[in-house]
Order: sequence, then C-alpha cells, then structure tokens
Amino acid sequence: MKKLAKVMVLVLALCLVLPTMCFAANYVCNVVLAGQTAGASGPAYVQLTDTATTPAFSNRWFTLDTSGAKSNPMLATALTALSLARTVTVSMVATTQYSNVSAIYVKQ
Repeated sequence: MKKLAKVMVLVLALCLVLPTMCFAANYVCNVVLAGQTAGASGPAYVQLTDTATTPAFSNRWFTLDTSGAKSNPMLATALTALSLARTVTVSMVATTQYSNVSAIYVKQ
C-alpha cells in the first residue's frame, strides 16, 4: 500500500512539473496556413481549424513548439499536410490564440 501511495504522489508531482504531458488534448484539424517569421530563429506558426462537429476553434494561429528544437520538423509536417490537403492531429494544452502545439501528425 505504501508503494502505491508513493507512485501516486510521484505521478501527481510530474503532472505539476510537466503539465503538457498530463493535460494536453488532441484535435483533428485542417491546416489553413503555415510558416515562420523572419529569421531562422523566429518562431514557426500554423493556422488551424478544428474539424469536430462543434469546433473548439476556427482559423486560429498557434506556435509550433516554442522550445525551438522541434519547431522546424513540426513546420515541415504542417507544410506537408497543407500541400497534400490532409488533416493533422495536434496535441496542445490550450486552444487560445498563439498557444503552443506540442506535437503534430499528418493523418492519412
């Protein structure tokens, strides 16, 4: 019983430290626009529309992984989906304007 309590405390602590892993939601979206600001170090942006029957957002701008290391591959994924007219599945904590997308996948 003590081990179970310790594991539960550890999981809750991780959720507080890494909220993206614990509270991110997935959305299936159409990519409307995708690109990067001037300069290679600028953030990449994507404009998305939720495809749900009752969309959570429409034509809203999001940033792609503001930590930087994954921004270019994520932008490439968004551009691929845009050029192939495919939907994407995105993972993010919030759906407000310029929220961060933590993962993006092209759907078949």
